[in-house]
Amino acid sequence: MSGPGVTSAVDARHLSTGATEQLYVAIRLSIMDHLDEGRERLPVFIDEIFVNWDAERRGRGLEALRELSEIRQVFMMTCHAPWAEELVALGARRITLG
Repeated sequence: MSGPGVTSAVDARHLSTGATEQLYVAIRLSIMDHLDEGRERLPVFIDEIFVNWDAERRGRGLEALRELSEIRQVFMMTCHAPWAEELVALGARRITLG
């Protein structure tokens, strides 16, 4: 790859588990935006995507989900109570199952 701001391509197999998961989330959200462009927005269902993310990136990911929730429904499942509390602090509604 070449061009302004691009220094080199990285094979995804060489990324950490957390970075690979972040890449997959970005791809999924991009595909979703493409699929429902000009139509009713699809909801997002997320299950434990932050398990391998460090605290700083998880915080940015949660904030990105909060922003995403302004244009589409977001459902996030987690067994991590502190992460659920972070979501509630960002305005999420918590539903406890079981």
